[in-house]
Amino acid sequence: MKIRKFEPKDRDSIVEIWYKASIIAHDFIPKEIWEAEKTTIRDQYLPLAETWVAEEEGKVIGFISLLDQYIGGLFVEPSQQGKGAGTQLIQRAQEEKGHLTVGVYSKNSAARGFYRKHGFRKTNEELQTETGEIVINKAWKQAGDSVKSGESKPAAIRALVIEDYDAVIELWQNTEGIGLSETDSRENIRRFLARNPYLSSVAEKDGEILGAVLCGHDSRRGYLHHLAVRSDRRLQGIGKRLVDISLENLKAEGIDKCHIFVFRENEKGVAFWAQNEWKARLDLTIMSKRT
Repeated sequence: MKIRKFEPKDRDSIVEIWYKASIIAHDFIPKEIWEAEKTTIRDQYLPLAETWVAEEEGKVIGFISLLDQYIGGLFVEPSQQGKGAGTQLIQRAQEEKGHLTVGVYSKNSAARGFYRKHGFRKTNEELQTETGEIVINKAWKQAGDSVKSGESKPAAIRALVIEDYDAVIELWQNTEGIGLSETDSRENIRRFLARNPYLSSVAEKDGEILGAVLCGHDSRRGYLHHLAVRSDRRLQGIGKRLVDISLENLKAEGIDKCHIFVFRENEKGVAFWAQNEWKARLDLTIMSKRT
């Protein structure tokens, strides 16, 4: 798959992809609305936008159009969805811009999940008068401080997916203070991620995972498990960024309090959480029993 800049010859293909994908993803909006917008998209919108296309064997299969840092559209040919084109397009935009915003219909759960997976957080929501639908506005910003000339980019924070399992379990196994058991098998982690989609995170740089955390909730309270940062990458703010994003994710789910479990003898771990304003609950006793 190739990601390249838009060329005038791509215009008809882009409009067709936009139309086909729109009527499927937005079946709650009358088809006639999308039909009426075809000419506007082709002749007015595209000439103003910065557009990148995903090309497979010489055929355009998806595109992303930007108005400065706003994502005006990201669409993939329906038959090609789920094969990575959308991910490659959004990653290219993130590399180019460093800060992005987007509006997603609240009823489009697939799009909301896609953007959350790629680090977008809800900022607000509004009523779209033309359709009467609620639009959720989201934003993404490159994690870490701005990069000066000659410095390397900081690790990127993204959603933990089951394909990360081998690298993440190795990280946990090599991190002092983390207790692993049969509950951390690949299948159990797969189930955890499925029950808590896009809430867990990894810190990644140059294809290497430097940190990870599991995040979930029971609809009342949130829980963080197995926060770990590679030993040679500590004291760089990676752990705090993973925690902060986890709390943002939980807040977006309507969860207003989060718990953690730390071994008493894990002095470094206890110190980390205390330094980040987490309070020990001396009034509680954890009790467990096997089912």
